Amino acid sequence: DKTTGDVDLIIGNDPKKPSGGWTEFAPRGADTKTPRDSKAPINESNLPPHARKTGRYPVQPDPTADEHARKSDENGSDKEVSLGKPLPEMTPPERAKVKTAVDKQVDRIRNERVQGATPASERAVQDIANAAAAQTYRERRRDGQPEAGARKAASESGKAAAEQEWTVQARKLAVDKANQSIDDGTVFDRSAMSQDAKAQLDAYRQGTAREGAAARRYSSALSGRMAHAEMEGILAPAVQTGTAVRTTEVIKGPPPTGTQMQIAYYFTDGSVIRLKPRGDEFNRWRPSYSVEVKHAGAAAGPSNPSMIAFKLDELGRAVPKDPDQIANPYVDGRFLEQRSVYDQHVLNSGHRISR
Repeated sequence: DKTTGDVDLIIGNDPKKPSGGWTEFAPRGADTKTPRDSKAPINESNLPPHARKTGRYPVQPDPTADEHARKSDENGSDKEVSLGKPLPEMTPPERAKVKTAVDKQVDRIRNERVQGATPASERAVQDIANAAAAQTYRERRRDGQPEAGARKAASESGKAAAEQEWTVQARKLAVDKANQSIDDGTVFDRSAMSQDAKAQLDAYRQGTAREGAAARRYSSALSGRMAHAEMEGILAPAVQTGTAVRTTEVIKGPPPTGTQMQIAYYFTDGSVIRLKPRGDEFNRWRPSYSVEVKHAGAAAGPSNPSMIAFKLDELGRAVPKDPDQIANPYVDGRFLEQRSVYDQHVLNSGHRISR
């Protein structure tokens, strides 16, 4: 009652005076409504800490849970991965045993696949392989694997790392060897060269050749970073002064029956520069150019391949004009990767890629 302040508590259905408590009550058998929440309140203070979800009792990790989590690897299989456990340090005896096994793998792979390994290349492989093996060993030991099993897994990991790094080092060694051979002239198989070509090569390397001065100059003036139009701008003054003749020639193009228009500059001193918009088979038909020197006494003007003594690389060094004249130091049938890298580097030095 708003006047007297008296409160009547009515249990039952009285639409005029709802109590504010149970607004609906019906005898047994009467229609009833389902309460909004049939669950009784839970006193979370009686629950273990990890099961409490209220703000007062935040959720905590289950202390009885397994410390390992299940993780699917890249192959779809499940493996246990330790969470929160640091990698154990290897004892000196453990490290020595793992290193001995890995170093044997490094030596075996080197003997099978690498010719001309250097101490520096071997150290690089050993460092990477041993680091990979140590990481695997520590992970396996952390996860509870016995020492012997962890050591075997570490050896396999080191082997895989050694194979990968020896491939990198072998290619680098082959490129270094090719550059050294270009420097000292042993890159040429002289038995495959004509007498005129050999005489011109010797004179050029000694600095006494009358031919090839323009080729030496333009070998560094032109660059693979240039497009052919830019190269022609550099060569145009030679045509204007009469020291070179510019011609266009139809030559072989991409297979099966393709052709292309080559632009060639023939200099009065026996130098030749060719611009091939679609390259050749030696550079997989990509735009390229070459700087060449004719042998002594060759006719001026357009030339056939037999008149060319050699090509020049970007440093002005003489390189073989085709694969038949390359002296490859790598044993055929054994060190195939290095043999291929060596040949390709020499060919790319003469058949230069351009934009």
